[in-house]
Amino acid sequence: KLSESGRSTGLVADIGTRGRVVLPIYEGFSLLMAANFCSEQGGEDLSDELQAALSRRNPSGVLGRLDRSTIRRIKEKMCYVAEDPDEERRQFEAQLYEDAVRGTLTLESEIFEVSELFFADSPSLCDDISTSVARTDMNCRSMLMENVLLTG
Repeated sequence: KLSESGRSTGLVADIGTRGRVVLPIYEGFSLLMAANFCSEQGGEDLSDELQAALSRRNPSGVLGRLDRSTIRRIKEKMCYVAEDPDEERRQFEAQLYEDAVRGTLTLESEIFEVSELFFADSPSLCDDISTSVARTDMNCRSMLMENVLLTG
């Protein structure tokens, strides 16, 4: 995925269903000895958090009764990581999501707030990245940190 973005050196942080992996790549070669695997958090945890957030906001309404596949589709199409969550909250405007079964759903700040799960809990994604970079040669660390690709 790093090469698809036009880079040969960088850090790929891939979030899977049940875990995540941080893999440094230097000049096209995977640095497996510096990879960091975390099985504590993955995409399912984001789905759980999104479902809980929507249920808290609208417990007896449509949002409180969404099935798992709808939650997954909302997560994949609408959720994102905000560069500055506080600033994003100040400027955020509700987003509309078109669901074939339930019609138009209004989504609030939960679409970026749920991703904070990866940055707030310990070990955080930032911890995983720091650990992985610390395992690499000092001469390539800055290049890795300048090219972080979040996938999954």
